[in-house]
Amino acid sequence: EYPLTRVEVKSFVLRRGTTGETIANAILGQLPKRVIVGFVDNAAFNENKDENPFDFQNWGINFLSLYVDGVQVPGRPLMPNLDSDCHLDAE
Repeated sequence: EYPLTRVEVKSFVLRRGTTGETIANAILGQLPKRVIVGFVDNAAFNENKDENPFDFQNWGINFLSLYVDGVQVPGRPLMPNLDSDCHLDAE
């Protein structure tokens, strides 16, 4: 048996000005070892030639929670300090 590394990219649309959003069943089947979250403008994502699809922004995000079977992982929300240009790394 050989180890298999699989990369899967999913995208979800969040409306501008949204103050809270729940994405149910975002991951189905085997749970990944790592989840990477990035926020990019919809026009850039949809290949507008004048926009950079790699220009990730914080869009005023103040916390992010991930739940697996109703249990928050990690045990508290991730709350980055984006004003100080701190980047968040959580395992």
